[in-house]
Amino acid sequence: MGMLWDRAGQTTLLQVLQDALARVPDRLCFDCAGHKASYADIDRQSNGLAHGLATLGVGRGDMVSLTLKPGASLSERELCLWCMDRVPHFAVPRYIELRTDLPRNSVGHVLKFELRAAGVTAETWDRAASNITVSRFT
Repeated sequence: MGMLWDRAGQTTLLQVLQDALARVPDRLCFDCAGHKASYADIDRQSNGLAHGLATLGVGRGDMVSLTLKPGASLSERELCLWCMDRVPHFAVPRYIELRTDLPRNSVGHVLKFELRAAGVTAETWDRAASNITVSRFT
């Protein structure tokens, strides 16, 4: 049996996954370290995440900033390592910035344009500079 991505005319992973979802939605997509998911599971979870982020105004290429609950502690490195155990290798963030607060206007809405304008700063943690390598085979 040939691999799905050997099909002629398919050039991206998205095309391969969309084809598999249409043809065999209940087939096992991956089984890694006890985590199993079908193509339909992956589609449902990724759509839910994308929709949730989109409703917050997050788009492709946007930087996501996090704030922790009062009293919580988490380092950028810990967050990165947590992601490495739970998300695909290509979704592990290179840049992480934990903030104590987000910029807000007088009625409490987050000033997203300020976050976008700031981008990667000197305070932003960089996975590559911390010598953490992400591989699809780890």
